Amino acid sequence: MTAMPISQGQPDPSKRFGHWTTRLFVLVLFTLLTLGMTYPLILNVAKAIPGPPWDNFVWLYDLWWFRHSIVDLGKWPTFNPTIFYPFGYDLRLSETMLANKVLIAPILFWSNETIAYNVFLLLTFVLTGYTMYLLLAYLTDNPFGAVVGAAIFAFSPYRMHAMAAGWLPLLATQWIPLVFLYIERSLRERQARFALWAGLFMALTVLSSWYYLYIVGSLVVVYLLFRLRPWGETFHQPVFWRNLLLASLVFLALVVPVALPVVLGRAREMGWSLTEVEKWAASADDFFLPNVYHPIWGKYFLSMRAYTLRYPWYAPGFVYLGVVALLLAFKGLFGVRGRYKVVGPLLWVGVISFILALGVVLHW
Repeated sequence: MTAMPISQGQPDPSKRFGHWTTRLFVLVLFTLLTLGMTYPLILNVAKAIPGPPWDNFVWLYDLWWFRHSIVDLGKWPTFNPTIFYPFGYDLRLSETMLANKVLIAPILFWSNETIAYNVFLLLTFVLTGYTMYLLLAYLTDNPFGAVVGAAIFAFSPYRMHAMAAGWLPLLATQWIPLVFLYIERSLRERQARFALWAGLFMALTVLSSWYYLYIVGSLVVVYLLFRLRPWGETFHQPVFWRNLLLASLVFLALVVPVALPVVLGRAREMGWSLTEVEKWAASADDFFLPNVYHPIWGKYFLSMRAYTLRYPWYAPGFVYLGVVALLLAFKGLFGVRGRYKVVGPLLWVGVISFILALGVVLHW
């Protein structure tokens, strides 16, 4: 992938991330913010997990079975005979969370599933903030703005709700900023290694949650569709096809071995009906009314909602963007001045994300 290469004499783009001491400070900052925003989880990391007993218990059990199957039974955990006994359950039909489990494997194998669950949860906040900082610092060359934007993303209502609802796979958003960062670096700087990194981080995103194959994958397509214009000029450049091929090969090499057995063996058992899509779609006011977790006016806005599904799986306003966040986003988008046309593609990603989140039926 290539478009508008950096000319000779320009400073090294990697310097936009800041000195190593700056990056270390950002990492420490997000560690402290995570401990504060999730308090008192750090005091109960070995004996409790956040949220009422919903999906969190499913993934706590899943982590336990993963360890039990490998350590005690000596088998790779693809099947659990105790679920739906006596028939058992093919675990490949559910989220594998393979990338997530690899990330916390030492903790899971040497301690227990409760500590591993909480450490992973805390890590997602720290790493999501840090990786979003890297993306925003690269795009804006403004480390202060990057920290603010990264904090908004890392502690957004969506992620806080995912913690409360026990959506452990969906908390693994730390790879998503790196996908777009290395796509953009491969476009600007043309180097093959950036395409390889883009393929790796896209694979890690998908191996964290199958949902992100559709969500992030579709948004990558949208971003590239608008980012690569004029298409005729781009498609005639050999380096574009080289980098696209490299990214695709890395992605396929990591994802296909995990996905192919499921697709070939159980394809008819996987899928979502339009009824399910409608059930879990956001209503339009979810984006504009504050979420119910707000400590001051959350209950008030909850009383205004006529359309509420099962809590905690669905909490009105968990996709709320925030007035301050929107104002800062508009200032950032329309205040960008530079050679690289990323504002248009980012706006289109936002618009199409909003439309897709509304589902097939408009709820208000």
